[in-house]
Amino acid sequence: MKRPNVLNKAGKAARARVLAGIGGFLAAGLSLGLSIFESRNPGEIAHALPGTRINADRWGVTLHAATVATTMPNGSRLTPGKRAVVVNLTIENLTSQSSNLYGEALALANITGASRPQFFLDRDQEILWDLQPAMPEEVSAVWEVPMTQALLASLDVTVIGAVFKRADNLYAAPGWFTGSAVAQVDLPIAENGTGAMTRDTR
Repeated sequence: MKRPNVLNKAGKAARARVLAGIGGFLAAGLSLGLSIFESRNPGEIAHALPGTRINADRWGVTLHAATVATTMPNGSRLTPGKRAVVVNLTIENLTSQSSNLYGEALALANITGASRPQFFLDRDQEILWDLQPAMPEEVSAVWEVPMTQALLASLDVTVIGAVFKRADNLYAAPGWFTGSAVAQVDLPIAENGTGAMTRDTR
């Protein structure tokens, strides 16, 4: 009967221990690297390109373009002394219930004092009311800003997520609540021939 090679088995065991040790060091190094990265990037918002679909928990948002206009998309007049900053986007309700709280999903990072936008359907220029589940809509979000408001060459649009709570702190009722920013998209502002723009060239 052939006797087992004890030295060969011992060598294999030693190599296995060495490889396991190397794997452990690599895993520890990766973990440490991720920890360092996270500690050096607290609260950093991801930047997405125009046309990228962004999952904002309650909403699916795709930002396409930005323009400046002197009327609303449906032709109605703006507040005197103001003009419209318009963002064209596709938005989808990812929940199972209709909602009209989609205005909380967008904010302008480089325009101070901008209020909640109005939304118009691109297909008929009517005001968007409730957004139905699983029915994405192409819409225009409109912010009214002073005519004297200086605009940069691009619009920094922040997409804000939402958090679902089974019980809120006030009524212990379930619901969606405004979350944190999930992404930012820089949209070049295109002139649409409706009036001269005041540009800040910084």
